[in-house]
Amino acid sequence: SPTGFEFGYGGSGPADLALNILEHSLHRLGYTGERETCWRGDCFTHAFVMHQAFKWEFIAGAPAEGDVIITHAAVDAWIKAY
Repeated sequence: SPTGFEFGYGGSGPADLALNILEHSLHRLGYTGERETCWRGDCFTHAFVMHQAFKWEFIAGAPAEGDVIITHAAVDAWIKAY
């Protein structure tokens, strides 16, 4: 997203945050699947496929201001259930 990571709505900032959370989590879990070109880089195809659903479940409905905590355990469970 040209404006950076954001919470609280369904735009490109929250989508970029969701994609990056999933990319980080898949790396942390040892995932080694296919990669594809994303804006200014690449990402796991699996992260790209999941990121909009993740955005709507965790990011878009979160408050736009203040603290938001999404635990590794919550992300891991969501990925495994997807």
